Amino acid sequence: MRCRFLTKITIYYCIAAGVATVACKSRTTESAQAKQNHENISFGGSGILGSAALFSDWYKRDTMGENSGSISSGGIGIAGIVPDMVINGEFKVDDGTSGTGGGGGRSGSGRPEDNGVPVPTDPFSKVCLGSGGEAFEKIQPLFCVNVPQPNKTDIVDKQAAIRLGKALFWDIQVGGDGQTACASCHFSGGADNRTTNTVHPGPNGVFEAPGITAAGQVFSPFKNIVSDDRAGSQGVVGAIFSGVNPDPNVAADNCTPNQDSPFFAHRRVTGRNTPSVIAAVFNQFNFWDGRANPVFNGYDPFGKEGNAGISQALSFNSSLASQAVGPANNGTEMSCEGRPFNGGNSLASKMLVRRPLRFQDVSKADSVLGVMSAFPDRGLNCYGNACTYETMIRDAFGASWVSLAQDHFSRLWGQALQAYMATLVPDQSRFDQYLSGKKSLFTPLMEQGLNVYLGQGECVDCHAGTETTDASVHYATLARHEDQGNDEGFHNLGVTLTEEDLGRASLGPKGVSWAQSNSKFNRGAFKTPSLRNLKLTAPYFHNGGKATLEDVVAFYAHRGGDFANPELTEELQSIEIEDSKDQAALVEFLREGLLDCRVEKYRAPFDHPSLVVPNGSTLPATGMQGVGSCRLNPAVPPTTVNCIKNPGICDSASALHTTSIYKDLTGRVPTSAEAYSHTRGGSTTIAAGSIRTLLGAPYNTTYELKILVEKLLARPLNQSLLANLHPNYTVMVQRIAALPEFKARAGGTVAGVVNLLFKQLAGRPPTPAELQAGIASYNQRFAVGPGAYVVNATKRARITDMYFRYFRRAPTAAEMVAAYRLVNDSDIAVILLLSNEYKAFSNARDDI
Repeated sequence: MRCRFLTKITIYYCIAAGVATVACKSRTTESAQAKQNHENISFGGSGILGSAALFSDWYKRDTMGENSGSISSGGIGIAGIVPDMVINGEFKVDDGTSGTGGGGGRSGSGRPEDNGVPVPTDPFSKVCLGSGGEAFEKIQPLFCVNVPQPNKTDIVDKQAAIRLGKALFWDIQVGGDGQTACASCHFSGGADNRTTNTVHPGPNGVFEAPGITAAGQVFSPFKNIVSDDRAGSQGVVGAIFSGVNPDPNVAADNCTPNQDSPFFAHRRVTGRNTPSVIAAVFNQFNFWDGRANPVFNGYDPFGKEGNAGISQALSFNSSLASQAVGPANNGTEMSCEGRPFNGGNSLASKMLVRRPLRFQDVSKADSVLGVMSAFPDRGLNCYGNACTYETMIRDAFGASWVSLAQDHFSRLWGQALQAYMATLVPDQSRFDQYLSGKKSLFTPLMEQGLNVYLGQGECVDCHAGTETTDASVHYATLARHEDQGNDEGFHNLGVTLTEEDLGRASLGPKGVSWAQSNSKFNRGAFKTPSLRNLKLTAPYFHNGGKATLEDVVAFYAHRGGDFANPELTEELQSIEIEDSKDQAALVEFLREGLLDCRVEKYRAPFDHPSLVVPNGSTLPATGMQGVGSCRLNPAVPPTTVNCIKNPGICDSASALHTTSIYKDLTGRVPTSAEAYSHTRGGSTTIAAGSIRTLLGAPYNTTYELKILVEKLLARPLNQSLLANLHPNYTVMVQRIAALPEFKARAGGTVAGVVNLLFKQLAGRPPTPAELQAGIASYNQRFAVGPGAYVVNATKRARITDMYFRYFRRAPTAAEMVAAYRLVNDSDIAVILLLSNEYKAFSNARDDI
């Protein structure tokens, strides 16, 4: 029995009111049907389904190596006392509420903001509404949903962990071939759009996809697959691990060929389509079959379940960490077979001594890694000098982990990648803004498609809530149960024959099923994916069997699946979208309404280092501005000054530039109230004084110290160093130069301090005269820092940095002189924002 809207008019009215109620499933605490399904069924190799359980060779290969960090595989050795995880202060049980006071939805999320891209705000607390415990889910903008956080963590510096996670995710040195990064399968909308050598022959080992007769061929354009073939992602050429190459200039491991059937000398291809990592943080389980457990044991994806190589629960709500430790040593996806995660001669021993992103460019404007970019050289710097991953681990996890990192690298790896992937939240789609009240951003066709989605299409039966999946962390808190007794969020849709891939009921390395319930309907069931950014993630379904969104909608329109499996979900039965106009409208909503343009244009937080994708694209490094504009309404005048002075013209542009100014001036994003206050209250003038007034007393020290810390230490300062006594560059430089860790890197001498400051702040070594002046000033009776030369160089470095931030060029000599005469950087920022060049720049690139 389903709860449905009476009419499309009702649906539209509810959406317009910002409290759209979706159709609710017939899911009870425990139905009689479910109880019957639970009886006498086992997936452990016995029972009435044991003989039918399928664990094919292709599936074994797909999961090979995923327990390479566990004790049972010989992957780790306990070295010393391992620190206990501590309670994560950002952890919050997601009960469906949207933050304190119902406003903004950011409380407890711990998500870094977007460094200069529009941040939706909720100044009147009218958009984000609590929904916990109610009979119906409410669809709200995704920014109203708390981003799930692990309950415990080893991380001591969240921003440093995000930097570490992003570097590891995009680094080709991780691959056994020195060419394959995690991102190599997740570079397009968080997924993979390659067409060369992307077909897997499936369980029967015969290539039968349209136009494909062997490995290495081009599958373009994508076509519908009706055989047991799969459109997957290519990983590495088959090889067996011999050892880590000790030469840091060689990215590949030492391996011996194992080029067996069916791929031979071609790269191996996964047996399932690549799921997107974008918005994956909202999933309770990850991977198509859900084998990445919400419990993170630190060493393999399997939590405390029967397949785990080590039985411990380090943290809960950590499915992304569990997922992250799977592919890295997988013999199909990323590694030569047999490479361990931890210990000597392992992925750990390889990466710890390597320079991060040694073979890749990182933009100075990268929203996460820009402060560490060595551009125009490749790779990352720590504190201005080339460094290793060991340094980044020290910053993220603390000094106590440095000596333990090699033996427990998988534990740190999982948490760092989770911290990064948790920032990949696509909450600025037209749908999110529509739900916020900006109805004009939807075309009539999109609106019709939304009505179909919520109404007769029954899409929300499985694609529930704003996360568009009933496999979400939030949906799990509702304690629903599928009437057929299968695991919540997993469904057999008849996309493939059940016997070809058991999905949720597949057996792990120890012969235990991933399924948590014993229902036969787990057989052939796969996780409900998020529908966000579908425009970018073709082909579709777990087998990549549908080429286009039109094909997907047509599949659901005939309601019976392609295969009449006995385990077929009942959710398909009541769909009513036979009308071609309804189908076209639904496709338009799915393709354009759920697209976050920042994902498509690689804008922050979806920007990235450079990446050469094997048999695919060559991606240049992008900064926070991405590769193009995301203006949703081109009819709106987009100039920055007009938007800030006349916020009625374009509210989101005001939010964008208020956010950008705050980020520059304070190192943080504004609260909803601050953004709203500035957008409205500061609309008569954009004078620097109004900005400083808004920021209040902490302006000088917080801003100046934050800037220097980002450039010098890449870590937070002690609160005692934020005392607002003498807020000027001289005192700031003196304080940082006095830090023991900085002195140590400078060799413990005054000359070393002055020389290091010059190189880090001015981008060049001092001249002999500047060096002597700096030393003399530093040794004066009244210690005011390394001298006026360093102070001047600091300010010039900031001016140059701002020009690169806004214009992607260095200032001319005249511009430098003019800017240097101004009192502080907020004045300089105002001049830049008022310039004709910036107006042109914003017309071309800034979001509205």
